[in-house]
Amino acid sequence: MIKTRRLALDVRYNSYPFAGQVGGDIESLTYTDSAADNSDSINITINAQDRKWLLGWMPEKGATLRARILGYNWERQGQRSIMECGLFVLDDVSFSDAPTTLQVGGVSKPSDSDFSELERDVIWKNTSIKRIGAKIAARYGLAFTYDADDYDIECDEQDGTDSSYYNGLCKKYGLILKVYARRLWVYDREKYKAKRAVRTFDRSQIRPGSFGYTTTLSGTYTGGYFNYTDADKDIDIECSVGGGSHTKSVNRRATSVYDASVQLCAELNSANHGTVKLRFGVDGDWRVSAGNCIALTGFGNLNGKYFVDKVTHKVTNSGLTTDFECSGIGPAFHSWDVGGKIVLPGFVDAHIHLESSLVSPTEFAKAVLPHGTTTVITDPHEIANVMGTDGIEYMLQATEDLPVDVRFMLPSCVPATPLDESGANLDYRAIDSFYDHPRVQGLAEMMNYVGVVNGDGQVVEKIVASQAHHKKIDGHAPGLSGKDLNAYIAAGVYSDHECSDMEDAMNKLRLGQYIMIREGTAARNLEALMPLLHS
Repeated sequence: MIKTRRLALDVRYNSYPFAGQVGGDIESLTYTDSAADNSDSINITINAQDRKWLLGWMPEKGATLRARILGYNWERQGQRSIMECGLFVLDDVSFSDAPTTLQVGGVSKPSDSDFSELERDVIWKNTSIKRIGAKIAARYGLAFTYDADDYDIECDEQDGTDSSYYNGLCKKYGLILKVYARRLWVYDREKYKAKRAVRTFDRSQIRPGSFGYTTTLSGTYTGGYFNYTDADKDIDIECSVGGGSHTKSVNRRATSVYDASVQLCAELNSANHGTVKLRFGVDGDWRVSAGNCIALTGFGNLNGKYFVDKVTHKVTNSGLTTDFECSGIGPAFHSWDVGGKIVLPGFVDAHIHLESSLVSPTEFAKAVLPHGTTTVITDPHEIANVMGTDGIEYMLQATEDLPVDVRFMLPSCVPATPLDESGANLDYRAIDSFYDHPRVQGLAEMMNYVGVVNGDGQVVEKIVASQAHHKKIDGHAPGLSGKDLNAYIAAGVYSDHECSDMEDAMNKLRLGQYIMIREGTAARNLEALMPLLHS
């Protein structure tokens, strides 16, 4: 004996069977499953002709509804199918006469209204999209599912509700936030489009009169450009992808070219989603959810894979119908296809003697800035050997407000050796007050490495004074090795710029010194020391 298809509803109000209040009065139930933007929803139409709804029990806003649709013998004999619609918060109750009906509507959202109503002012720092979502979900006791790549958030300001802020943040990176009554779910729509179709629908299965196809291919973006200027970091970030005649420009905050490329591709993919739209209905489907892909056959050029944006199930006395709203799946933009550039603050020359250029600081800036040098760290060794502390004062004053940022290391050897004749003799007391200047970084190249190794009193005093001000000490010790090198580095000399071969450089690197590679007019060591970059 062939058993006919049969449907049943299991609807619960605040966890109690809805049938206790409604009996057999439900005329229809509509469940809408959305892949993005809108929350899932449920609408129930109740026959209210006996007036018990006006004189007796009425549903209250804020109550919960949980619904299941049960099917028997739907696709094969003896089969029992269950469609879990989920948990909904009742937010709409309406009554109409002639015919007398009661409409009850609910949406899938957290019962705590603060999620979508409470304005918050929060600064998120050194975190990620996933961690932000987990923290927001925990705030409301919600489960959290994250099915996408995570993206770092260096600093972002929230000025609004948790719901609107997190939804907007996800969209910036091409992610979709789905909100349920007890869970937040984040997924990458473009990755879901790449999944296989969960079901194929042939033209013969589609309900007559329900099929529709539209396209706006002329509006599809073929490429885009991203531009952002970070005034705080003084950098310009630019990137582009694709090309053609229909491109989109994006200008908003990004922290790197990679960050910009992810946002640019997200913007283009979101704008192109839905340029091809498909809609159709079938006589009840139990397997396809919003966010799945389906395949279409029997329509010639329209055949292919589509992404399901929305599924609407409706139960009436006539049975179950399912209607789909889908989008076409075209080529996506990916961050690895993006070409970009970042205009950096400029080159930093870590060790120079500015006065050795034989021009004033102003003229020096005019000469080096066009070649990309925007910061120099100078040791006024020569001018101090002629003028003493007056020479250091002059250099500090003459480099104020230049377009090149000039930083200083205080000369450590004035005179250069005890045998030299010089205009000054500077001990640690003579230079100590300069450490308080904001552009003084530390003690310049300690050329008297013999004095360091042998514990010369004046040399040690200069090192200790620099360390007392929490400043760095540059080195100058060509060919120094063995125990002498150990002593030199142990004294606190943290760098060296005199290496001309790999053996010397590796000895110092192994003991913890930073190596500066010279490539200038007096010494060219880049080629010889290039293997350091791969060691």
